Amino acid sequence: MRYQPALPATPDEIERVALDIILAKGRRTQRALRNYHRLLRLEERKLMPPINEWMRWTNKQLQAGLSHMRGKSAEAKAKSIADWEAIQAHGDELLKPVLFEVLDAGGNSVMGQRIKKQERFDPIGVEAITWTTEHSAALVVEITNETMLAIREYIKAGVNAGKSIQKIAMELRPLVGLTSKDIMAVANYHEMLILERPEYTVARQREMADVYARRLHRRRATTIARTETAASLTEGQRQGYSQMGIKKLMIVESPTCCHICADFDGHVYTIGRASGMLPQHPNCGGTWVAA
Repeated sequence: MRYQPALPATPDEIERVALDIILAKGRRTQRALRNYHRLLRLEERKLMPPINEWMRWTNKQLQAGLSHMRGKSAEAKAKSIADWEAIQAHGDELLKPVLFEVLDAGGNSVMGQRIKKQERFDPIGVEAITWTTEHSAALVVEITNETMLAIREYIKAGVNAGKSIQKIAMELRPLVGLTSKDIMAVANYHEMLILERPEYTVARQREMADVYARRLHRRRATTIARTETAASLTEGQRQGYSQMGIKKLMIVESPTCCHICADFDGHVYTIGRASGMLPQHPNCGGTWVAA
């Protein structure tokens, strides 16, 4: 039988093959995104309890110290309320082990894809330990500094308004632990109640403002948990891909993502450049896939 050379592919055949490749790639990335979001919700439940515990403990320390404010400047008064270094140390003690667990989960989630032979993700390495140590320390410092800044700004505004330290301390009690933006939101809400709901008693107006403050406390804790879970998971993914020898990664975002994330969807980065790129912002839902 004589050899019959293969006929060249027609333009229609080339188009069909190209379309099949594009569709297969789209299915793979969307499947990876769905799996990541399931893992994100699961791992967030691990991080939520220690964050809540730390924030409750911190708020208790701050509330207890409000009546002992001292110092001439608002900054000095804010610093005198509590041992801020002890607050940071306690946060690091609670959060670091859980962040390490979440990073491990992220690494193992990509190992299961069997892109290259690798039995399991190995988190007991210099890179994993260094990242967790540095990230946990930076996280508690950032949250603590946000809290102290908010208290300082509120004290400064209260003094400028002619309020006594006792009144400032009383007003701050339900607000400690919130950001400056959230404290302002509660203050504006309380002022609205006073101006637009004069039929409410002073006690009821204060209670309604306190309920709003508690809601913002829960929202802040949830945002921190979700964002830091995402940071640990995506870093675990990056390190997992690195252990498998993958050189480049691609960002995958949801079709309904914000304009910030949409600008990065589908972009490819080297494994080193990918470090710290996700999440793009609080509550970000982007993930990595091998490019």
